Amino acid sequence: MRINLSLSSKDLEELNKLSKHAGLTRSEFIRKLIEFYKAEAEIKRLEEARRKELADAVRVQERLSSIAGKWDGVSQIRKWRDSR
Repeated sequence: MRINLSLSSKDLEELNKLSKHAGLTRSEFIRKLIEFYKAEAEIKRLEEARRKELADAVRVQERLSSIAGKWDGVSQIRKWRDSR
């Protein structure tokens, strides 16, 4: 499929330099840019999902901590382990 693209002469010059330096045609270079952009967008989406999961886990942990009071799970595990 073909598309038309309007660029300033400065941007076209830069595109020509970059594509030539990469050893690609302008069309190949633009396709690579689109692929790169899509991959970066997916990475950002996954990072955001991971941050949300971590924030949710912290909220759950804080809620459990408020319910448990001064209970120290690490100490309890150590006592259990040492009693074995």
